Amino acid sequence: EYKENYLNLDLLNLPFDTKKLGTSDRFNDSPVDYALLTNELNADIRDMEGCAIVQTTLCSNLPVYSVKAISDVAGSGSTTEQFLINKDKALKNLQAELPTIFEEL
Repeated sequence: EYKENYLNLDLLNLPFDTKKLGTSDRFNDSPVDYALLTNELNADIRDMEGCAIVQTTLCSNLPVYSVKAISDVAGSGSTTEQFLINKDKALKNLQAELPTIFEEL
């Protein structure tokens, strides 16, 4: 059971920007959801699955490593359209960084 709204994580020494993930039971691209993400959660990225995985592993005292290739930007229109436009670039970016990630692990 969590009494705080935020999970404290240990970070690897990777050469990437650290961002705060915000989670909710749903996100769309409405002004209300964008305000929830940025103003109330003080998050940089919306993420539902990654947050659930991290919370589950922390509750189970298991290590977890999470890297996110972002395919859509909150507040920038249809997430489906953005995903279709950006998915190939996001995957190429992730693929290019995998050696760095595995070296650190």
